[in-house]
Amino acid sequence: MKAMNSKTQSLESISTKTQVTPDGFLGPTTVLLIVAEPAASAALKLTSDLIPILKKIGIRIFVAGATSPPFAFEFKKHSDKFIVIPEGKFSLSAFIHLRRQIRKYHINIVHSLGRTAGVYSRLLGLMTKASIIHSPALVPYHPSTRDQLRLKIDRLLAKFKSETVFLSASEQSKALQIGILRRDRESIVIESSIDMTEFPPRSQSAIAFSTPGSQSQIRIGARLRIENPSGLTAFLKIVKEAASHGQFTCIGMTREQISIYGKIPPNLEVVGPVSDVKKWLYSLDVFVSTTSVEGQIIGTNEAIAAGAVCLLSRIPPHEVFFNQHSALLFDAKQPQSFIETLESLKSDRALREMLLANSRFMLERSNDSESFRNSFIDLYRSAVKRAAGLIL
Repeated sequence: MKAMNSKTQSLESISTKTQVTPDGFLGPTTVLLIVAEPAASAALKLTSDLIPILKKIGIRIFVAGATSPPFAFEFKKHSDKFIVIPEGKFSLSAFIHLRRQIRKYHINIVHSLGRTAGVYSRLLGLMTKASIIHSPALVPYHPSTRDQLRLKIDRLLAKFKSETVFLSASEQSKALQIGILRRDRESIVIESSIDMTEFPPRSQSAIAFSTPGSQSQIRIGARLRIENPSGLTAFLKIVKEAASHGQFTCIGMTREQISIYGKIPPNLEVVGPVSDVKKWLYSLDVFVSTTSVEGQIIGTNEAIAAGAVCLLSRIPPHEVFFNQHSALLFDAKQPQSFIETLESLKSDRALREMLLANSRFMLERSNDSESFRNSFIDLYRSAVKRAAGLIL
């Protein structure tokens, strides 16, 4: 009975809590962020970035997500209410509960992040008056056979009314190409951004490259995403074939999750899921991405900001880094391609220095965290007006 009273008091405090009207908004605003993807998903990182932006201007934040570390603790701590939903799958009971929460707490906006969350939000848009925003957080660039069913669901959901937000123009273009975005539906691009003040320049960059006898100790790291199986398989093959070319480490997934996609080489350090990646990034000499999907550029930007040389899979989203002489590209399906690219980096000091200087300059010139923040706030202002019926 005591636990029940405590729970009731907690719910009452949410509903009676004094709310402010954010600048430029019609009135007090409550947002439900839905993120149902596993802990290694890029969607959780975007959710983590959005919460402080929205809370700072007075928006009340509800988060619906799984209890997996490391982000669940952060979401519980910083949101006004945390709603537990299953990880990586749609649940009818969870959907019904979310619909009740929207009506009970007069939630204006539902913002889904990731593919599974998008199923909840688009269906909720049919049954509530909330304005729906969806961020795919990942677009498959080369859809696999196992991805075809998910694509059919995504294409069906694309017919439902919502506004879609992409983190790059290439991601938006690819979504149109594979049919998970309709041309008659609203969509915008808000370029992913990071706060450069959190990433001071290294005092000594890529020192392991220039120290005699240390090149075999070069630290090579990857940020693994569970929604990119082909990239995971490619990374494991590279680690196995390039064992003598450096020390390999990875974050984002547990050993159990990685082992589903192949045997874990003994020379791979598996750190697992982490919420604050800066310390790990600063420990790297080389950051490698074997991704074959859109929506993961933020990881490369953070690696660049931390002073790591970037070797990236040869896909269209990575071409912007190569064209600005900020990274090298390789064929992720061919481990030998990675080895040859890495060896060229080891033997050419001028190349390393050029890549490090150009990549940092590129971010300082084009990265605009203030624009990223303001664009999302403007998006939410418009969403509140739609929820009130002022914008059709």
